[in-house]
Amino acid sequence: MGIEIEAEGTGRISDDTMIELDNNQVRATADGSLRNGIEFITSPISAASLSEHGCWKPIAKALKEMRATDNSVRTSTHVHLNMRDRTFLDVTTMAVVYWSLEQTLLRLCDKFRRGNMFALSITDSQTMLDFITNAFNSDQMPNLSNNEHKYSSFNFVPLSRYGTVEIRIMHGLTDVDKVIDWALLCNAIRVLANGFADPSEVMAVKPSDLLDRFMSLLHSENYWKFRLKEIDPTYSLALSREIMEAWAGPKSKKFWQESGNKTYARPLVDRTLEMPEMDFKYAEEPFTTVDIREDI
Repeated sequence: MGIEIEAEGTGRISDDTMIELDNNQVRATADGSLRNGIEFITSPISAASLSEHGCWKPIAKALKEMRATDNSVRTSTHVHLNMRDRTFLDVTTMAVVYWSLEQTLLRLCDKFRRGNMFALSITDSQTMLDFITNAFNSDQMPNLSNNEHKYSSFNFVPLSRYGTVEIRIMHGLTDVDKVIDWALLCNAIRVLANGFADPSEVMAVKPSDLLDRFMSLLHSENYWKFRLKEIDPTYSLALSREIMEAWAGPKSKKFWQESGNKTYARPLVDRTLEMPEMDFKYAEEPFTTVDIREDI
């Protein structure tokens, strides 16, 4: 997986910390969409080694030095999940698992993430519903590189470039332990989806049972698991009705059951950077930093 952390602050990142970030393959870039903001982008990290990865110490140090502010309405935390070895049917099944949990997960986020135009939920984005239902009603792969869907909280667009899907729902986090636990939660969605053959199997499970299965995959000490225990599961009726009607269509049955399993969700263009001992390749070019060390 790859993780992007957006942060705003008023302090200065030291030269030594910038070197530490670079040595641990963390790209720190100025972000024009933020106010005095920086985005930290990790190299690919496996879920098994996520907690112990060397990137977290310099990221935490940089966030402290820049005096990163909590709960900015402009910052967010994005998690990319590797789907290169999965079919598009697998990816869509995972999306339905995510959407089935989305309204519950949204309640873990700050209130301003609801209806956020840069992380639209399935209930707020008719274009995403149309994207999926049209895919199920057609006999060809959908256009994965269409930027119209870039700001959905479950973003398909990176599939065509990196072979990943991106979960964008979470607000900006400045506590690296919470970032780690959130990334592991996102990975648990992928693991949960592995147990379903297609979207219809997901939709047949009661929301409370799906949430129970999901929570069983989270470590007992996961920060977000404690929060989830306090939330009653909610469900999107629009998701259930529109997607299931499309899935039940004759074209869907023919195309997705016969050829969908053979259509892999790999990038349309090879943008691989050779990086040894990584599960998948995430960046186009070597990890470099920009000069963001001046006082801001």
